[in-house]
Amino acid sequence: MAVLVKKESRNRCTEGSRHNPVRRSRESLFSAFLGKAEEAMEPQMQLQGRRELYVEECQGVLSCDDNLVKLQLRGMTLTILGAGLTVSDFTVSTLTVHGDIRGLELEPVSRKEKSR
Repeated sequence: MAVLVKKESRNRCTEGSRHNPVRRSRESLFSAFLGKAEEAMEPQMQLQGRRELYVEECQGVLSCDDNLVKLQLRGMTLTILGAGLTVSDFTVSTLTVHGDIRGLELEPVSRKEKSR
């Protein structure tokens, strides 16, 4: 006696053999890259061990001494805590902090502070 096995359809769709895919709205190429360009303009940091921190998109140095360096970034301030800290390789938007880096603090800048 032979046992009949019901064969499933290839798409395994409960509605039958017709399956309509969901159409996605098209996004323009300009708007797709606009978000990426804004993301690329955000501050970038690279910490190499505990001895060197490379910062891009730095807008200025607010304070600097042996134990604390405070930097103005876009929309935030970065505080670097450590010992024997020095700032070098300062260009228009990048700088490098050398020394024994022990802590990093990011604080968003409030709108009131931005308008000053």
